[in-house]
Amino acid sequence: MRAVDLFAGWGGMTEGATRAGIDVVWAANHWPLAVEAHALNHPATQHACQDLRQADWTKLPRFELLLAAPACQGHSSASQPKRRAYHDEMRATAWAVVDCADVTEPRAILVENVPAFRRWRLYSVWRAALEKLGYRLEERIVLASDHGVPQLRERLFIVGTRSGKTLQLPTATKAPAFGPCIDWSDGPW
Repeated sequence: MRAVDLFAGWGGMTEGATRAGIDVVWAANHWPLAVEAHALNHPATQHACQDLRQADWTKLPRFELLLAAPACQGHSSASQPKRRAYHDEMRATAWAVVDCADVTEPRAILVENVPAFRRWRLYSVWRAALEKLGYRLEERIVLASDHGVPQLRERLFIVGTRSGKTLQLPTATKAPAFGPCIDWSDGPW
């Protein structure tokens, strides 16, 4: 399966997809340093550094899976008050997912964000737009540490398929996420 990764950042979603056997053929982000780091880790992937709200989706290579992690800062309670106006503007990046899906019609989409994304006042309209395009959407809340990641962060995954079939996400392993990083036998805590 071939995928594109929107808002690819440093490449976490691309790395996970690659480990799952998916060929990520194109990735983009607006931050040059992130694109540079992504390209170093994934040199076979085509890269673009641009504002994805202005993308020409007709120029993408053929793909079946759309991966996207639009800006979460405007939805997160961790957003800093001094940056609130900027973060509020960044919520609009979620519409790039709809635009891309509309033009390219991939078989499936996987969107990652903070759980508070569901409280965005336009969330129901955003969801309805993807559903109008023929996607059956499912939401999953995932705790990173349940999958061996050494952090206690919940993330929202929105899975959309055009076939009506569900896309299976990994089940929690309850692996000791902090175990490999800490020598638990090194005296009393």
